[in-house]
Amino acid sequence: MIKLKDYLKKFWAQVVLITFFTTEAIHKIFLEVFYLKISLVQITKFSIILVFIFLIYLKSKKQILHLLLLLAFFLIGQFYISNGFRLEVLQSLGRFFLVIILLIFASLYPLSPKAKNQLFVTFKNIMLVNACLIFIAFAFQFNFLATYDISFRFGYNGLFVSSATSSYAFLTFFILCYFRHTNQLSLKKDWSTILIIFSSLFVGTKAIYLGLVLISCLAFFKTNKLSIRAKGFSLLTVFVFGLFIFYITFIKIGDFNEIKEASGLLSAILSFRNDLLINVTLPYINENWTVWNYLFGGTSNFDTRTQLGFLDVFYFWGVIGGICYFYIFQQNFFRFRNTTETLILLSIISLIVFMGGNFFESATAAIYILILREIFLSQQTKS
Repeated sequence: MIKLKDYLKKFWAQVVLITFFTTEAIHKIFLEVFYLKISLVQITKFSIILVFIFLIYLKSKKQILHLLLLLAFFLIGQFYISNGFRLEVLQSLGRFFLVIILLIFASLYPLSPKAKNQLFVTFKNIMLVNACLIFIAFAFQFNFLATYDISFRFGYNGLFVSSATSSYAFLTFFILCYFRHTNQLSLKKDWSTILIIFSSLFVGTKAIYLGLVLISCLAFFKTNKLSIRAKGFSLLTVFVFGLFIFYITFIKIGDFNEIKEASGLLSAILSFRNDLLINVTLPYINENWTVWNYLFGGTSNFDTRTQLGFLDVFYFWGVIGGICYFYIFQQNFFRFRNTTETLILLSIISLIVFMGGNFFESATAAIYILILREIFLSQQTKS
């Protein structure tokens, strides 16, 4: 029992990662194969929230006050919303809280270098297993492993529960590869990493493709010994090729072209999120918000959100609550030194979060945000 306690203390992040992936995989199989919606994921994450809050309380009363402050903002927003409180919104609160709680917990109970390495190895193994499932799903057309429920969208994401989870998991893996293969190993010798990266092409999310291209360009300019002029020419070539792909995909042919013709280019790029903002979110605000809600947020149905990352934080928490949420987030996430390199990588992620959403409010993405933090921290330790 003592050994188990010591293991959990040292490798808690690894245990959380395995737990998250396993429970969500079971949830997806039951939902897509047996058409049964089980509560395993919600129960597991709710249990983790309770345990972690208790352990945070034992080590830092100040951090508990931060959580209580956010809870107070939530309650004020719910009290003043005109169409009343609904129990379902507590799930959204729990998702926002889980991201913050994991980051606070990691700040109070930091991982050792050995634990970090074990976390990265476990993460890579999970990605490798899922990559194999993606290839199998593509080869045999297993729709229960598809990224999207709608038939006209291409993509297979294996056992990841949603397209957003797939995107942030792969983006985190790309950044892990970026540091490992520009500082340690040669990518050519790491067949498993190549396999995982190749599998990302079959997932079908724009976020993954954009992230892969931008991070690959950054890696090229860091590692290649070409002259500045040659690198500039290479960058121009990539830019022109990117414009060509954009033109073919969004303007000339394919599903996104059909969306562009029907609803406009911005709707095709943002997958109708701009339409959600105009037709759903803003009308909800106009009909149900008071002055207090502008300050502290408030919604009885978070499905009315825009799914545009940063905007959704202010939609849920309001102006004051949103600023407070981001403050607590940055205090516990940015425990590493910001170099030019990390700022570029974080800018890439921020661009994708703004366009794609489901980052701060996703309980599933929370573990990948934590892994991302540990990647930057471990890199700082090496340098």
